Amino acid sequence: SVVGGVVGCNAEDLTNSYNIGDVVCTGTSTSVGGVAGLSSIRYGSTTSGEIPITKCYYGVNCSSSVGGLESADVSGKAEYSSSLTANSPKTSLWYTNSSNWNATYPWDFSTVWVLDSSINDGFPSFKNMSFVDISYWISDPSYYSIEWYTSSDKTTYGDGSATNPYKISSAEDLAGLSWLVYTKGQYGSPLKSSDYSGNYIFQGKFFEQTVDIDLSAHYWQPIGIYRTREGTTRQNYFSGSYDGGIHTVSGIYTSEGSSSAYSYQGLFGRVESSSSSYSITIKNINVTNSFIQGSSNVGGVVGEADASSGTITITNCYNTGSVSASSYVGGVVGYAGYNINITNCYNTGTVSGSGDYVGGVVGYAYAYSGTITITNCYNTGDVSGSGDYVGG
Repeated sequence: SVVGGVVGCNAEDLTNSYNIGDVVCTGTSTSVGGVAGLSSIRYGSTTSGEIPITKCYYGVNCSSSVGGLESADVSGKAEYSSSLTANSPKTSLWYTNSSNWNATYPWDFSTVWVLDSSINDGFPSFKNMSFVDISYWISDPSYYSIEWYTSSDKTTYGDGSATNPYKISSAEDLAGLSWLVYTKGQYGSPLKSSDYSGNYIFQGKFFEQTVDIDLSAHYWQPIGIYRTREGTTRQNYFSGSYDGGIHTVSGIYTSEGSSSAYSYQGLFGRVESSSSSYSITIKNINVTNSFIQGSSNVGGVVGEADASSGTITITNCYNTGSVSASSYVGGVVGYAGYNINITNCYNTGTVSGSGDYVGGVVGYAYAYSGTITITNCYNTGDVSGSGDYVGG
């Protein structure tokens, strides 16, 4: 096996690339590297004795002996095929530290890359790409002025009733919903009193998504929380009903972390019902092209669904993106508790956990004194976990 931070094996030139993340191989491979696991010049375009890796960078402060190319201990020594002599990387062909981005072999900072200390921790980012801005959608409180919530035009934007639901017609609209749920209690009470009961935000309200939505421009703050991003306890649950209209929500990217501040991740973080008078339905949502990660209670559509009273139904939803956490992680729902119905849902994305309770559709389902049904669901994605209770 060959493991690399950018590519496993490059037989042609590899240039203008970098990796600042950890590269870990748990097997017995001797071809592991920060940039490339194996650099074979037998099919490359360079002459014998040179490495076809140029203008690349690995690590935050590499020395000339840590090229990040390939070796069992990720130290960066180059290893050719057995028929050739191993050479160390040439320092003139790759970067030893970030000050050399504009050195002998400069990157194209005119048309391809941007180098700005305020973006991407000072490392190069692509120009004219939305994901160079890695702030959260809800970092801008102007989302409180979203028209579906503030406009008097209820014919266009809805009034939140079952027959005239609030219309979610853009990424900003969806971010506004997340912002309202997240900030209730932090900035006073921005919600109308009729839109929440305690911390059960939008209880009895209905939403309808009218278009496909792409959230890739910023980190996503899930709708419904148990902790703030700073780790402070704030139990602001989403308690409304949401109809995705069989549209997609793509580009969901949540931050990685091991503390409780990174639990309850997904399109919806925590959906909860506490009243038999208000049953909740999450339906017709298709999560695609996303990377959802966190510490626990993480799902592609819903991180945790909990109905100690009332019922939560999750139906006609699927996920094709990657979902990763330590425990209680599922392709569609991470954690389901009490009275939950999950029907006609499926997952094709990769689901992985470093702890217990990892599932292709649902990571953990426990009825307590209630009833849980899971019907007409399937998984075709890879599911892996290093703890107990792991299933497709």
